[in-house]
Amino acid sequence: MTIGAEKIIFDTNTIRCEGSSDYFLGGRDELERFSKVAELFIPDIVIDEIKEQKRRHLAGKRDSFLENIFHKLRGISEEDTKKFNVVDFIENQRTMESIPYSVITLKDQSALSKIRALAVLNKAPFEKNSDKGFKDAYIYFTVLDFLKDIPDERVFFVTKDGRLKEAFALNDRVRVVEDFEDFERYRASYFREEYFIRKLQGEIDEDIRPEHISSVWLNINSNWVLLVDTGSAVYRIEVDFTTKEIIGYTDQSIEVAVEAFKQSRSFAETHENIGTLQSYVQYLSNGEIGDIADAAAINSQIYSIYEDDDVRAFFDSLKLGIFIEKDGLLTGVRVRKLDL
Repeated sequence: MTIGAEKIIFDTNTIRCEGSSDYFLGGRDELERFSKVAELFIPDIVIDEIKEQKRRHLAGKRDSFLENIFHKLRGISEEDTKKFNVVDFIENQRTMESIPYSVITLKDQSALSKIRALAVLNKAPFEKNSDKGFKDAYIYFTVLDFLKDIPDERVFFVTKDGRLKEAFALNDRVRVVEDFEDFERYRASYFREEYFIRKLQGEIDEDIRPEHISSVWLNINSNWVLLVDTGSAVYRIEVDFTTKEIIGYTDQSIEVAVEAFKQSRSFAETHENIGTLQSYVQYLSNGEIGDIADAAAINSQIYSIYEDDDVRAFFDSLKLGIFIEKDGLLTGVRVRKLDL
């Protein structure tokens, strides 16, 4: 667990995957995006619920398969099918899961009495006028217990459950989000908070306001870059991913330099444009890196001199690899994706 890194906790409804024979966790597109920018945590009761959902689903499919006439027509051993160990299969899926995550547990022994009190009073996360909601209550207290291990830090909790949202509504250390897009909006909001804005003003010596921050992305060094437009100047500010400390900034018109590179009309222009851009690669957005890659694929004034030291070094610094056939013709460009 990394101090200062964004921490995301997941409810069952966002990662359930009972029907998959390939993966333990579901919602993989979202999980992959989260894993690029944060540490992922799953309550142990959610893991247990996913296992049980899968067990019921696969056991049902096995029974249906046994009743299917094609099972006999194909000469498949009924005994072998019955012996298939569903529990072991699921555990192997869990062990082989490629998306990194940590399991969090409820250690607070007093939580049971607190859960009982919430159930009696029908308070969130229990359903209104009902005592249904033990699992959600267990998750709720697991998250609160986890917060004790990370004092002064906040977490994001991903759920679509309305009563869990209500339970965390007054906890300023837990931000409930429904998906990665929702998370992105709130994560960027950190850079618009008063504390960070004061840091920007002190570093750049200009009256920067929250509304001046128009975009936030991850750069090639996996640090944050803020695009700040004050009306009188446009800044790109690199911020350390973990500590949120300002590393550096520039007010150079990088988009103009990228456009000049794309339009290079000679080898000399390519070298000159690379010389300009090389000092600002840490401020480039993924879209701009993509434009550079596209230009390299179609502009002969670029790809023809790829073997030149400065050109190769420039593309290496952008984590771009250009593939050239033996006859020297460019065949394609591989881009390191940075989209969040």
